[in-house]
Amino acid sequence: MTQKVAFVSGSGRGIGRAIAIALAESGYAIAVGDLREPEGNETAELIRNAGGKALFVSLDVADS
Repeated sequence: MTQKVAFVSGSGRGIGRAIAIALAESGYAIAVGDLREPEGNETAELIRNAGGKALFVSLDVADS
């Protein structure tokens, strides 16, 4: 079986975090993208602690 992967920008907090967690609960591995490293790492840790797969990726969507 192939692992589904989702990259969720702005997932360090708020709606982005909720989306990342919901996708993880649905079986996706999550790339947590956020400008704020502490919050992004926290989201990834929450997902991993719940049994999911996640990693934090530093991301600034304003910088191409």
